[in-house]
Amino acid sequence: MAYNVSLHREAKKDIKKLHPQIRSRIIDALDDIAENPKLQNSKLLSGYANLYRYRVGNYRIVYRIHDEELEVLILDAKPRGEVYKKY
Repeated sequence: MAYNVSLHREAKKDIKKLHPQIRSRIIDALDDIAENPKLQNSKLLSGYANLYRYRVGNYRIVYRIHDEELEVLILDAKPRGEVYKKY
């Protein structure tokens, strides 16, 4: 059962700005997250109830899982040094 993946507007802007090769890796990772949002490479961010991060090389995808609606909301997709400044 696949989850519906939606992108926050800030995440859309972040992904559009990426180099095409990195962008395609991020999009592939989004497909993986849609299949199983609690993947082996994903980790629950400490201090948050349902906020996860998924590692794609030096980039991190931060997302929230809504199990009741089978939806994943992608909040950020940035380099490792930048993404954790908000959280």
